[in-house]
Amino acid sequence: MYRKRVLPDIVLAALFISGFAAITKRYFANVSHALFVFCLAVIFALVHVALEWRSMIIVTDHEMVYRHRSGHISQVLLDDIARIEETSTTYSRNFRAVPAPAMRLTLRNGSVHTLPIDFPDRNEILAKLRDSVTPSGNTEH
Repeated sequence: MYRKRVLPDIVLAALFISGFAAITKRYFANVSHALFVFCLAVIFALVHVALEWRSMIIVTDHEMVYRHRSGHISQVLLDDIARIEETSTTYSRNFRAVPAPAMRLTLRNGSVHTLPIDFPDRNEILAKLRDSVTPSGNTEH
């Protein structure tokens, strides 16, 4: 199982919350308003970290399972993969489009799945997938 590392996001969220706390303390005379805005900042930061943590890829002997940040699960049998290509894609992160490395899986039935693989272990993921699919002889490197 491969997951993203979220420690940098946690550190950035802590800095964001600290800065936001200083701003709300300075600009809101009413303590309840400042506390409300601070709680919103904490919730936003925690949701962001949780969404990043949800992304994962599981490669077994027979299938590849990809869980998107949104929770959508893509499941592909390794025997159904005809070709694996490295490409790039964009996805939404913090309300903006972010470019990310991706893999394009072409299946034997002609359908194509493009999945972002912005994981630290992406080379290992691609190598494991290629090794799992190569015995059928139809994988493009």
